[in-house]
Amino acid sequence: MKKILILLVSVLLCLSLCACGNGEVGGDPGEKGASASSFREGFEADKAIDEDVNTGWIGRKKASETNMQTFDLDFGVRTAFTKIVLNDTFTAGYTNKRPAYLKTSVVYGNGNASSVKKGTSVSNVVVGEANGLSWESEIVPTEETPVLLWVSLATSVNAVRLAMDNEMNNSVSAAFDLYVSETPHTNKNWTDLSTYTLVRSEAENEDKTVEIPLERKTAVRDVLLVIKSQINEGAPVNAALDELFFYGEVPEDYSEEHYPVKFTIMGSNNGKEFEEICVEPANYQSVWEKTLDEAVSYRYIRYIVFEELNNNYPSIGEITFS
Repeated sequence: MKKILILLVSVLLCLSLCACGNGEVGGDPGEKGASASSFREGFEADKAIDEDVNTGWIGRKKASETNMQTFDLDFGVRTAFTKIVLNDTFTAGYTNKRPAYLKTSVVYGNGNASSVKKGTSVSNVVVGEANGLSWESEIVPTEETPVLLWVSLATSVNAVRLAMDNEMNNSVSAAFDLYVSETPHTNKNWTDLSTYTLVRSEAENEDKTVEIPLERKTAVRDVLLVIKSQINEGAPVNAALDELFFYGEVPEDYSEEHYPVKFTIMGSNNGKEFEEICVEPANYQSVWEKTLDEAVSYRYIRYIVFEELNNNYPSIGEITFS
């Protein structure tokens, strides 16, 4: 009987040992660590699991459908979780070329024009994008009878450059004067040129998008555009403008929102065969969260990124599983 008990204990011990060391919880644990297909110096993979959202991993190569970039995580032991959070808010994560000027968002306050075609609006020229929705006059401007467009912002914006865009409407303000003012006007005095500063006078413009640098940073509240000639393929047409853009200086600590747009997260318990955990085809948040329908348990995680916003280099500020 004693021999039988010893044999049973030996068998149970053997089975217990066999269950360990294969990625199961309670097996031979390793250290938690991370690696990636590429990284920039100072932004190694382990910066994405250091519990500090101000540091992170940045890939050295850009991600695409044909050249995806990978980030690998080893928990050290098999770990169960139901929620995944990708935080990509850290400042250094923006890695594209620093812009010369920064587009500034503005809010329409007031405006008017000497002529407005039905179905168009003065307010359309400061919606923030050149989308084809615009202002257009009912008349063709001339030197003797120019068309005036006035836009007053809700608050002043510090601008170093302006841009007139009419690309989608396919016509050119060939001859125009552009004025700005630091103070707002009213519907009674908006046509008074003496209350504005002239920043551009153009007699032979051929560009649908016109960049207008200012001599210095200027607090712009009102803009007055005086169009003397508008043409389309050389023929005179009604005055029109799709969008008026305002650009400010780029601050020294500049960063831009960035996040993974398209990616897949996979799991494995042997580090070789991986199973799909979730797929994200179109993310538009710097902090992405996913709650799974049920708990899963893996030791190894593989994050495969196919696209980062604005073709940035792939990055992660912090990735967590709970």
